[in-house]
Amino acid sequence: MSAYFARFYFTIPAQLTFNIIFIIAYALHYKKLKALGGILPYAIFALAQCIAGVYLYVSPSSETGEKPLENLMNVLMAVEFVFLYLFLISSIRSRLFRIALKTVMIIFPAAILYSLAFASSLDYAFARLTMIKTYLIVIPCLFYFYEFLIAPAAVNLFKEPRLWMISGILFLFMLLSPVFLQSPVPYIALYEPSGIYALTFIGYSILFIFFITALACQIRIQK
Repeated sequence: MSAYFARFYFTIPAQLTFNIIFIIAYALHYKKLKALGGILPYAIFALAQCIAGVYLYVSPSSETGEKPLENLMNVLMAVEFVFLYLFLISSIRSRLFRIALKTVMIIFPAAILYSLAFASSLDYAFARLTMIKTYLIVIPCLFYFYEFLIAPAAVNLFKEPRLWMISGILFLFMLLSPVFLQSPVPYIALYEPSGIYALTFIGYSILFIFFITALACQIRIQK
């Protein structure tokens, strides 16, 4: 485990740094950023998820093959999904598509809870659900871009904070989607000493760079 941990340890401070910068910047300019919805709670959640993920891997139970925090990670996955879907739903104009997303937002977390209660292998269930979550988030991101591109009005990228935020979300999950396609059992791909964990931290670091850019855009609009 120590050799594997050494492969990605340098990426952890990167995510923590950009995550904390985003939270502080949002808190300092909270009144100007209300239009961005509930993205601050997501940032706080992502920080907690990062810390929990590191603890899960470096905890003594990971050496013995026992994973007492896997249930927690499944719950965190459901919470992240709901946070992101709430933001995506508020960003999409199509009423029918919003209704479809609200339905998925209820069904998918319920599927996670079902897997926690009845799945015979949490490892395999977690990997499959993570793969499904990736696609369920990529699809509304792409639909947002479709609506954005067909809009008749001229667009100033520096006045579209949601565009930057959804670009970051799309980049993150497009980056991670091949992880679960490189192995017959996706869970193996996640835990092999192959730098995948580092890829995850790098992806979230870039996500928060996009988020910070969005904050700068929104603050500029409100001046």
